[in-house]
Amino acid sequence: MGATTTGIFVLSGAKDNGTNISAHFKTGSMDFGDTFKKFLRQIWLSFRSLGVIKFTFYTDEDTTTQPTKSTQIKKSTIVEEVIKPPRGLKGRWYTILVENQTGASFDIDYMSMLVESIKRLVR
Repeated sequence: MGATTTGIFVLSGAKDNGTNISAHFKTGSMDFGDTFKKFLRQIWLSFRSLGVIKFTFYTDEDTTTQPTKSTQIKKSTIVEEVIKPPRGLKGRWYTILVENQTGASFDIDYMSMLVESIKRLVR
């Protein structure tokens, strides 16, 4: 009778055979419960990252214009930062792509967004 072993494998590191590991997630299209067009003013982010996290913003599922913003804080402990999206973004629906840069690991605790409705514009 042969011996069997069981084990737990933990994968870690920022490189795969010398290449940076890309990690990202993308939110669904969000209208924040409001049918009007709106500006995305701020994102409060509670996170931990050993490198830069890049945010790409999409309005109304438009993939041709992709303004980006990056974090400035690199910490091994959980911190909070306010991300100010590029000015002038306007749309009913917002989608946000969050991705690491140069293989940096990151943990997102929560994201909270401040939006301002433009009620004077016709949908």
